[in-house]
Order: sequence, then C-alpha cells, then structure tokens
Amino acid sequence: AGFCNFLFPLNGTMINFVDNAPLTKIWIIAVTVTSITVAMTKSSKHLDLHDISLVYSRGQIWRLFTSQLFFKTASELMLAIILGYWLRVWERLMGTARFAGFFAVIWGLTIFLQTGIEVVFTPLFSSFPTFASGPYPFFAAAFILFFREVPPTYKFKIFGMGTNDKIFVYALGFQLWFASGLHSLLSGSVGILAGMAYKSSAFRLSKFEFPEVLNRLAIRFILPSIQSQRNQPSRPIVLPNPQSTNDPQTYAEQLLPVVNPPAMQPQIDENSVQLLVGLGFPRDRAVVALLRCGGDREMAAHALLEEG
Repeated sequence: AGFCNFLFPLNGTMINFVDNAPLTKIWIIAVTVTSITVAMTKSSKHLDLHDISLVYSRGQIWRLFTSQLFFKTASELMLAIILGYWLRVWERLMGTARFAGFFAVIWGLTIFLQTGIEVVFTPLFSSFPTFASGPYPFFAAAFILFFREVPPTYKFKIFGMGTNDKIFVYALGFQLWFASGLHSLLSGSVGILAGMAYKSSAFRLSKFEFPEVLNRLAIRFILPSIQSQRNQPSRPIVLPNPQSTNDPQTYAEQLLPVVNPPAMQPQIDENSVQLLVGLGFPRDRAVVALLRCGGDREMAAHALLEEG
C-alpha cells in the first residue's frame, strides 16, 4: 500500500503539480521532449559528451549544455520523471526563485567539474569512462538536499527494521544512478560533489538567487503559460478565518463541524502537525489538512503540496 501511494498519490496523477513546482515541470517537459527528439533523430552523437576534445579543439561548446538535457533510454527517462515528481518537494520548500538559483549553480558546477575531470584524467587513462548523457548530476545534487533537509512523511517497518517513505525515493535514485554503469556513476558522483559544494558554508553558493526583475518577468510571462486549470468545486466549503483566533486548537474546533460530521471527528496527533510544520507549512493549514484527511498525515502532506 505504501508503494502504491508513493507512485499514485492522493489524486492519482503525477502531472498536476505546476502550482507547487513550475520550474520542475518545465525541466521535466524539456528533458522528456529532448530525449524523445534525440532518439527519433538519432542525433545523440552530436550532442553528448563522449569526447571532451571536441569541445576545446573544435569549439563544440554546446555539448557541455546539451549532454545534460536528454537520456538515451526510455527506462532512464521514466525513472527521471518519477523522481522529478517526488523531488519537487524541494522546490516547494525553497520557493521557485531560490530553486532556480540552485538549479543554475548546480548546472554551472557540473560543467566546470566535468570539464576538469575529462581534461585531467582522459590523457592519463585511455579507458577512462565518459559521462552519461542526462541530468544525472542534478538528481545526485538534489538527493544531497533531499537527504539532509526533507523530513519523512511516515514511518513503517520492513522485516522488523524501521524505515520511512523516503526509502522509495532512494531506491529509484540508486536504480537511476546505476542505469548506465560507470558512466552514470561518474556523472552522479559529480552531482554529489556539486551538491556538497552548494551546501558548504565556505562557498556560500546557497545564497545565489536570480535578480528580482527576472523573477517578475518569469511570473508574468512564463508561469501563466504552463499553469494547469483546476476544476472548481460546485459547492465550495466556507472555512472560518484563521486570523479570528491566535489559538490553533480553537481554530481546529471551529473547523470540525465544517469538514466532518460530529460522529466522525478525527483525533489530531501533535506529532503529525509538527511533521507538516517541519515541511514548511503554516500550523493552521497543517491542522486543516489533517482534519480533512481524517488525521492521515501522508494524505495531508500530499494535499498541502497539491494546494501550493
């Protein structure tokens, strides 16, 4: 059941998350379209990074960028789409503006590290593996942040050993990491180095953000073109104003007659509230989500993420 909920959360779709993570959606669409196009045109040899000498001897600089925009196999692409959906929680926590900065920093570090490694080690080892095509470094860097910053939604046991829902993301991540053998391992290792550099206080790379004027232009011209149309409920529920009381418990008591009949009022676990607050949601919204979901913190977390 946990794995089914992991793959098909709450509303049964993996597409309607644009309001929570627009940059993640743009990136997934771009990688998907590029991967399909490259496969159909058989043009990967003109875009990948199989020979670094083509960059500095023939000036084919575009390979540094295009090599991270496509996967060569359908299995890699499918794993990336699923992981992209679940790692969108990091964009939700950071905010799209900061996440865009993270994306740009990781891409820049990846280009720098890949070029340096190829230039240094390829002349020394004739059989030195090339980097796999695809955004492996970005996924690996995102895993550093996912591991350190994102708390688990729920915990359970496997053969008596305690674990949590994040294990499914790790399992898919390792499967993707080993998809192309040494090539994907090498690309993933570069991403880990980039992620560690991003989080390091010595470099202060996590402070990077795009100028406010670019953020405003993106909100005005790009975001409206990719937003999903949501079906509005025919009979919307009018909830009490959370500003009318400073006590979350009082607010929760006001909500009970609205979201649940008296005989079905759930017991709200304070640990569940604190977990949702730890994910970055306001306490009053966490209480409302738990009430709506009957105290199920997994469903409440997904509901909050889908609401934006």
